[in-house]
Amino acid sequence: KYRGWLPEKTYPHVGAANTHPPILQSAELRANAGLYNVLMTMRPLLSPKALSRANIPKEERIGALIDAQLWVDPGAELAERRFSDAVSAFLQDGQWVAFTPWAKDERTVTQISYRPAPPPLEDPDAYVQGILLGRPPGNGSPPQAGLFPSGSTAAPDGEHPNRWRVTTPDGPAMAWIWEDEDGDLEIVTQREKILHQGPVFINLAISQVFVPTRSENLQPPTESNPGGASSVFVKVKYRLDEIRRLQRQRNGFNWLDKKGLSEIENSARAAAGLPVSSPGDEDQLERQKDEMEGRAHAQPDVQTTAREGDAHLQVPMLIGFDQWDIDGDGLAEDVLWIIAVETKILCEARLLTDKWPADRPYRPFAEACAIPVPGRYYGISLLELGEALYDLVKGTLDIGFDAAHLGNLPFFFYTASSQWRAESIKLAAGEGYPVPGNPREAVYFPAMANRDQTWAWTVIGIAMQFFDRQMSLGPLQSGQVPQGKASALRTFGTTAALLQQGDVRADQLLIRLFGGLRQLYRNFHNMNRKLLPPGKELRLLGWEGPRELAY
Repeated sequence: KYRGWLPEKTYPHVGAANTHPPILQSAELRANAGLYNVLMTMRPLLSPKALSRANIPKEERIGALIDAQLWVDPGAELAERRFSDAVSAFLQDGQWVAFTPWAKDERTVTQISYRPAPPPLEDPDAYVQGILLGRPPGNGSPPQAGLFPSGSTAAPDGEHPNRWRVTTPDGPAMAWIWEDEDGDLEIVTQREKILHQGPVFINLAISQVFVPTRSENLQPPTESNPGGASSVFVKVKYRLDEIRRLQRQRNGFNWLDKKGLSEIENSARAAAGLPVSSPGDEDQLERQKDEMEGRAHAQPDVQTTAREGDAHLQVPMLIGFDQWDIDGDGLAEDVLWIIAVETKILCEARLLTDKWPADRPYRPFAEACAIPVPGRYYGISLLELGEALYDLVKGTLDIGFDAAHLGNLPFFFYTASSQWRAESIKLAAGEGYPVPGNPREAVYFPAMANRDQTWAWTVIGIAMQFFDRQMSLGPLQSGQVPQGKASALRTFGTTAALLQQGDVRADQLLIRLFGGLRQLYRNFHNMNRKLLPPGKELRLLGWEGPRELAY
């Protein structure tokens, strides 16, 4: 109803009016734009406040670090999309949930560089070593930055004439030196590199999160949080490449052995042979969206059975946050499970504080509810508020269109015994149609009074008044002067007072959304306190003119 994806209508007859009044879109887009603009125009969104006087000097640095992790590390475009999706989920679903894990992306990076041929009188090995490690200034030559960080060492590999072995502070690396037809050098470097290390912000759809009934939030239940969820499961998908990497890492899948990994790989390959996902793989809402968009969701085709060709296949997994009695003392502790759904293989099992160290255990979720319902997890969305009035307006519009259509092109009767062909007759202006006998007697058009449609517009007007009040919208919010309020808009003070009255609900939604953002910032801060690598530095530079730019 929000996007106008209406089912085919066959009542009261095939081809009956099926209008789409965009009142839900207008209300949601207005609220969405207001919340989104607030998030996009404030940097940083939130500012930390120290609890003790001694930590006051750290406030600015902590705020700048979290702001960089949210906006700079993922990139401005991706960060804006994440916050935009958060606002849309908050208003359209009534529930926004963000998963905030600590992510360390470490992989082999291959880079290709080109350098001129070595001078005739210079030792080729010394020239290559200067390219790899950097050349200090001397003998009139300018300094040159190396392809590897400072503190690295490099030496030719005796087994391969074109290969150099490099030792960097982060671990071993390789370099291959090739000479093209012009004598210039093509250098291929390969090393393990950490592409990202820090907290990340991932939006979750409400169809991905499974919560016990009568829970109010996703945090563990305690005496201070009696409405917490005893267990929370999140449905995600891991690529086979990710599963293999995590199986090798010390802080990754600690419960997955080679046999279990082989079963998961075989299951993913078998699923890839299907043309589309089976009905049990996807949520019904997601399948409905694919169908309305005219798409069919399927696993990518695999052309080979080798491990090299299946890294992109996706495996459905469940991340479980539970409370479990580990040592048999009758007291439950907060734990983490990661389970492969299809093969039912346990991949990871840890204490919650082992994965996310904290003095006070917490689950890495941030959440916000648009209109909360006491004692329940799911709240009320903005679309749900106006759905009944949408149905009223749409139904009245359909009736009015059908009545006008019937008045302009009425049905008719004809003698059954006449030689009239039983077919659908479509008449046009200026067109004659031959009929047997006397047309006045063989065909009869009943006299239908041209019914007044004023009642339909009256009902729609009343429904829209209810809708505007429920959505806190009115003529003033649409740039018009409300009826009878012209005199109140003569001064700035009275105009501001009227605008504030119309933004009460928007202010309430904004406060609740920022409550979820506080959880997001708090999770980032807790992870930085325990998991941030030593020596992490951050500099924020202002605009100093074009000459200070790097490029």
